[in-house]
Amino acid sequence: MNSMVHNNIGAQRRARRLVSIPLALLALALGSVLAMHSEPAQRLVRDAELCPLDARAIANRSVYLVDLRKPLDDAALPGQLLLRASRALGVNDALEVYTLTPFAEAPRMSLGRFCKPFANSDLAVPTAKHQRGAGPDCSDLPAQVSATLRTDAQRYCELRTTAKQRIDDLASRPTNVAGAAHLVDALSEIDASLHDEAGDAGRQTKLYLFSDMMQHAHWYSHLDRADRGWDFGEFLMRLERRNSALGRAEVPAANLRVQVFYLPRQGLTAKPSARQAHKRFWRSYFGGRQVAFEDQTIMSNYPRGTAS
Repeated sequence: MNSMVHNNIGAQRRARRLVSIPLALLALALGSVLAMHSEPAQRLVRDAELCPLDARAIANRSVYLVDLRKPLDDAALPGQLLLRASRALGVNDALEVYTLTPFAEAPRMSLGRFCKPFANSDLAVPTAKHQRGAGPDCSDLPAQVSATLRTDAQRYCELRTTAKQRIDDLASRPTNVAGAAHLVDALSEIDASLHDEAGDAGRQTKLYLFSDMMQHAHWYSHLDRADRGWDFGEFLMRLERRNSALGRAEVPAANLRVQVFYLPRQGLTAKPSARQAHKRFWRSYFGGRQVAFEDQTIMSNYPRGTAS
């Protein structure tokens, strides 16, 4: 009799264990689903470009200016560098993309603007493919992210891809190098814009430049002075005279860092001595700001047209 009682008790315990295992698995699965689809209680109201409607909520601002006024040996390069710049953005950082135009009155044209509504770490999941902290990119969003984060990331990727496609399209078109390249005017406009919206002193602004850094206008042209070097004192005198005639003042942006994706040119800046002289000119132009030059592959030269 005692043996039968013990056998019954043992069977009941085994049955309870068998029932508890599926229940535990179900609870784990339910918790995982809730974690994947849980949303924050409060979300920033954003515009179609994912930027907060309240401009004070924008963390930092970056501008990417591409100079496509001259021919490129690698038309894909400026678009690839846009992707790189976008990966450096933090949560709620804004990136504006412009191309240089031949018009002094409107020296830059917008190719797109977008804000990043997530941090790179938000997309990082510890798997064999992605180590924690690295994070995937647009082409490989992890399945574990929440529905809202996935929607935001996909929209961000669409905006970034559109801007890259516009750059790629312009870079692949034949270039008329007879016109002007009003690089200084475009930089002045960007400076003024960043200064006006700098906000609090802690906000950082960054300027990415893809260019051979050849200013080419009637009042000052690097091309016309390439044979005798670039005298920054002469440039500054001409710039101040021009600004005075236009009633304009140079307003430096606060906390501006400059990253130049520098294109050396055969016959102009291919030699290290000429390249260093050219960089010294631009370091003087940017003053005491943080300026970093990253040399790209040396590009072909081009005929010198008449500046306007």
